[in-house]
Order: sequence, then structure tokens, then C-alpha cells
Amino acid sequence: MKQLIFLCLFFACLINSFSQELVTKLEFSRTFNILKDSATGTCFLIIDKKKNYWVTAKHVLGAVTNNQKVSFFILKDTTWNKTSGTVLIHSNSLIDIAVIVPNDTSTTNAISLDQTSTYLGDEGFFLGFPFGMKTKDNSNINKGFPIPLIKKCVYSGIYSEQGIQMFFLDGNNNPGFSGGPVFFKNRQDPNDARLYLAAIISAYVNQKKQMVSPIGTIDYNENSGIILAYRSSHIKEILQQNGK
Repeated sequence: MKQLIFLCLFFACLINSFSQELVTKLEFSRTFNILKDSATGTCFLIIDKKKNYWVTAKHVLGAVTNNQKVSFFILKDTTWNKTSGTVLIHSNSLIDIAVIVPNDTSTTNAISLDQTSTYLGDEGFFLGFPFGMKTKDNSNINKGFPIPLIKKCVYSGIYSEQGIQMFFLDGNNNPGFSGGPVFFKNRQDPNDARLYLAAIISAYVNQKKQMVSPIGTIDYNENSGIILAYRSSHIKEILQQNGK
């Protein structure tokens, strides 16, 4: 009972926090911890033309080709549940997004591909499972699926060349967030409480540093705080290229 009250309060706090920049239960309940081979990351469920698709970073699935049948696992409670589908990738191999057509044709409400305008300096949110960390859903508020961690980010810049649209985000990304969704509000309409899918987390930029110690100079990498995230409009392109 205490766990049920805790998770109810957890979602209530989400709805009333972040200066009304809402991350609602939908975003949390449609973001999942994915396992492929020995690599874990993040994926999420979208809906387009009344059909559901899984979306993640392509590198989470390893070396895949377009229309390849894939099997992967989704964490529920403490069990990795096997599922499968057909992976779709962009004709531009540099775009680190994979869309998976599930074998299960049933549909549910999921994250929309509706777009909104974003501006330099906008604050957003990204969801995922860094290092496999999560909030356990012991009381089945989320049907047993773990609840992802949430972090803030700032839209710092964009790369737009060779048909690639990539956001540069200011935030602290960690291993395991790959494939996670990035959301922004509609800044043009203050009465619009929705969050809009803007990008998919791909990686973060490392910076090489040195530390002088009694045993000599040590080279190491440090997280620069610059996140690379591919614009969600590429999901539509992938679906269109594959006749979906």
C-alpha cells in the first residue's frame, strides 16, 4: 500500500513540477529499457497512422540492415521479455535511428510524431535508463514496466548537412540513454500543455584530458556535456521510404 501511494505521488509531482513543463504519464509509460545481445539502452513506442512502432538508436541493435528481422528484449518487472519485429533504417546510413515494425499488430496510445518549432535556448527533457538505472514499478502503476530516469537539456545548436538533422544539446548524457526520446514544449502556444517529440538520443561528445600524478601523466576521457540527438522528423522519412 505504501508503494502504491508513493508512485501515485510520484506521478502527481511530475504533473505539477518543472515550471509546468510537463512530462506526463504517457511519455514515461511508453519509454522502455531494451536489451539486444549484451547491450542495453532505451527505446520508445510511437503511433503513426494508427499503427505502433518501436524507435531506438540504430547502434543499440548492432549491425542491422533494412527490413531485417530482429529479436530483442524489453524489461518488465525483473524479467527480460523477448519480442521481435522488422527493423527499418534510413537510406542515409549516417542517421542513427532504427524503427521496428512489431509482429504484434495490436495498437495502443503512444507518443505522437506531431512536431513543434524549437528555438535555440529552449529547455527540454530526455528519458532513458542510464547504466540500467530505473524506478521500479513495484505497485504496477505502469503495468510492471520500470519508469525511466528524466534529465533536462538545452537546445544549443543544430547540424544540418548531407540530409542529416542533428540537435546539439547541453546536458549530461550517460551510457544507456541511447535511443531515448527528447521532448520540447510548444513555445508559440502557452496554453498547449503537450510535449512534442523532437529528437532521439544517439551519443555524447568526449573530451580528452590529462592529469599529472606521482606515477606520471594519465590520459582520460571526460563527458563534455554535448549531446548528439537526431531529429525525430527522420522517423517519418524512414516510414515513408519503406511505404508505411
